[in-house]
Amino acid sequence: MTCESEMLGNLAAGGVTGQGTCVMTARDGAKVFVTWTCEAYAFVGCNGDFTVTGGEGRLEGIHGGGAMTWRASGTHFQVGDADTAATWGQGTVFWKELTLVLP
Repeated sequence: MTCESEMLGNLAAGGVTGQGTCVMTARDGAKVFVTWTCEAYAFVGCNGDFTVTGGEGRLEGIHGGGAMTWRASGTHFQVGDADTAATWGQGTVFWKELTLVLP
């Protein structure tokens, strides 16, 4: 799964909000597209919603979603100016009640 995201932090409050999109690609090239949003406290874990928005190939027509928790690991920061920074890394997503409806 590859994701692009935007995380906005409030350093004074220790909180973070985020949103993004992901593409999951199966071995045969079929794809699932998702969007997500989450809120976190001091990068402990970002809790939010994960929504399947469609698919491609044999997964065209897939839909569903559920609550998720994302925990970062191996995150790297590159500071821009005083107000911005770029990050890249990896992490683990937990879906406690993920529902998928296959085509």
